Amino acid sequence: MKYTTQKGDTFDAIAYAYYANEEAIAPIIRANPAHVETAVFDYGAELEIPEIEKTDETVYLPPWRREQ
Repeated sequence: MKYTTQKGDTFDAIAYAYYANEEAIAPIIRANPAHVETAVFDYGAELEIPEIEKTDETVYLPPWRREQ
């Protein structure tokens, strides 16, 4: 499924909107490697939102959310 970002969107907000889990960002990031370093989206980025199994508990933290 395609999603066009709105100004201010973040991976965790998009994950919450599609998967009801803001920590389930890994599948979205894997499907959109060109945006892996994006913290906050501007308007108009085209993202692929993959379907996932509801049991997928994978958590991937982007660089800006990792503990040092």
